[in-house]
Parts: sequence; structure tokens; C-alpha cells
Amino acid sequence: MARTLSIVSPAAMAAGLNNPIAKADGLLNAGSLWLVDALRLGSWDPATDVVANDAAVRNLVTGAPNALLKVPVAGDIVFDAAAKGFKLKASVALGRVQLGTGTQYFQTNLTRDFLISTMVTYPAVDPGGGHVGFLITKNTSTSYGGVGPWMAHRYVANYLFASMDAVASTPIAGTVAGAPTGLEQVAFAKVGADLLYFKNGAQIGSTPLRVTPLAANSTPLNWGNGGAANQYACPGMVMHRTYGEDLTLSGRTAADVIAQDYAENFARFAA
Repeated sequence: MARTLSIVSPAAMAAGLNNPIAKADGLLNAGSLWLVDALRLGSWDPATDVVANDAAVRNLVTGAPNALLKVPVAGDIVFDAAAKGFKLKASVALGRVQLGTGTQYFQTNLTRDFLISTMVTYPAVDPGGGHVGFLITKNTSTSYGGVGPWMAHRYVANYLFASMDAVASTPIAGTVAGAPTGLEQVAFAKVGADLLYFKNGAQIGSTPLRVTPLAANSTPLNWGNGGAANQYACPGMVMHRTYGEDLTLSGRTAADVIAQDYAENFARFAA
């Protein structure tokens, strides 16, 4: 299990301020599927790790598969220390972080409840360029109509869309989320027969889950751009952190997990 260690001065320790403690990331539990965090050295260390195609971004969930950087062309994705994360090319490109292999997450059905969360920083204004706006993908469609799970947050119409089913058609309406500018936490969860949408620590909407359950899908789960042309995230977006959880195994509510993630981690990525 990944641990972090904070070091403070003897004077601060004597004053009882921020005494150093070693602790695991607060979200990790029996239901955790993956946790990739650009500021946790157990996941990525900019002093030693090099951005290259198939370079490992270590998963902080013990025993779970690592993520891999996918860099079709040099510069498609870089690690930007000042921005505190992996930054996508300002023009449309296909750099991304692949979470495990094609058959390691969400392969069979929806008998369990799941949550997927991410923290990203968007450009202050819509960069245009024909991007679709994907954050999480696991399909080969170049539109929002592909088989899930996937999540997208658009400037156009200010909508957050998500899918946790196998219906490959135009999705039902997402939820109004406001124009994505700057640092945001966005997430969705399948809970019973509903799909819940979250932004910055709170639920902002829900839609009925469509009836077709997820099925075996060898397409990898990606954070950022997908693997197909036009399957774009937002150009210039910075990806900080992503987390997946099996809520049935953990016994936690989606609202509690999202609120905790926001409270414990959002400020770490602020400018």
C-alpha cells in the first residue's frame, strides 16, 4: 500500500504543527480498483520517471495492474510539474493514460455498483479544435454513443455525460454541469438502477441506467484521450488523479467517497 511522508522543521514539530505522519491515501479500501495520482511518488516520481510510450504509472492499489502512458507522438502527453499532472497537447492528439489492459476492468455485468472519479484542470476557455471532451473511455466509438463505461465533460452545452452500460447509441441526456474551466473534480457512479453525476464533492444529477449490462470488451480503459481518431479529451487539459471503486465490495456510498476525495485531495492540485 502506498504511503506518504511529510517532513517538517524541528521548530514546527516542537510547536505541534503538521507533525509528520506516514499514511496511506485515505480512499484506499477493499473495494478500490485503481488509484493513479500524479503527486504521489508511489505513483509517479518526476525525478526518476520518464514520459515515454508504455512507461508505467504505478497503481496505488496493492496487487492491481499499473497504468501505462500512451504517447503515439512525442509531446502528445507530457508531465508538467508546475501544473501538477499529465498535460495533453494543446492541439488535438491521442496521448493518454491507459488503466490496465483491455480485460481488467468492467468486463461482465452490472450486478455490482461502481464509482469512477477524476481530478483535472481545463483551459480557462474552450480551446475548440473539434475535441469531443472525453475524460474516461472504454470503447471505440468517436462519439458519445459508444459502449461504456465512459465519461465526458463538454464546453458545448455545459454538459457532463457518462455511461455504465453496453448501449452503443446516442446516450440519454447527462446533467448540466457548467462550463468546465480550471480545476475540477468530476465523477459518476452506478448505484442500483441509477447513474449518479458528481462535481466538486457533491452530486449534481442522476439519470436512469439503461438496461443493457456491460459485457466483455477488450478495449482498454483510458484516462484522457481514447485510442481512436476524434475520441478526444480537451486539448491542453491536465490530468491529476483518477480513482475507481467497487462500492458493493467496499460497502461505502458514492456520495461519501466523492466528498472524502474532494476534501482530502482537491486543494493539493490547486495552483
